Amino acid sequence: RKEMVVYSAILPEQIDLSRTRSEGVAGLKGFLEYARQGNPCQPPLERVAYWNEFHPRLGREERYAECLLPENAVVYDLGTVGGSYCAVTETGLRFVTTGGKLAGSYSYDGGYLHRCSLGGDGYAALLLGRYKSGSQGRLVTVDSQGRELASLDIDEEVMSLSAAGKYVAVLYQDHLTIYDKDLQEYAVLKDVSAAGTVLMRSDGSAVLTGASAASLYLP
Repeated sequence: RKEMVVYSAILPEQIDLSRTRSEGVAGLKGFLEYARQGNPCQPPLERVAYWNEFHPRLGREERYAECLLPENAVVYDLGTVGGSYCAVTETGLRFVTTGGKLAGSYSYDGGYLHRCSLGGDGYAALLLGRYKSGSQGRLVTVDSQGRELASLDIDEEVMSLSAAGKYVAVLYQDHLTIYDKDLQEYAVLKDVSAAGTVLMRSDGSAVLTGASAASLYLP
């Protein structure tokens, strides 16, 4: 068993969902409620109303749309990229429209998926390894039609990967590098050995977290 300690400067009851349509804000409120109680809780009525109003398809039993994935495909993650759904599988990415049509796909071409982030503005960021383990690999950005935007060979151990807006944050063992979606270097922060995870933000800043502390990096 593992324990996660959450520090927050805001309480869930201070988040008013009637003033925003942001899915992220609704998710944050639910997470804070869960973290405080330590077990799953019934969503507040205001959050239920939020989802019912802005996500009327959720909660229905009838099938809305479907798209077949390759046989025996293992899906590691499912999110949205550029208005399409993105299924992250063990062999590649599959982009599907809200109507269930295949919008595009991207193959790892024999590489191994080490890390993936779907938070970019219209693109996904991937770390593909040459082997199942080891530091040799490629950092890749892919748009919502499965087209490779950029690729960068790396030979360093990557601790964490996070994309947001037009930025991609890669946390190496001893430094943090922020790239743009074309994988051109935007900023570098050295001496980050205490950090284990990075969370990229769309404004170009990044949050670094470690075992006992967190810090905000402003390039």
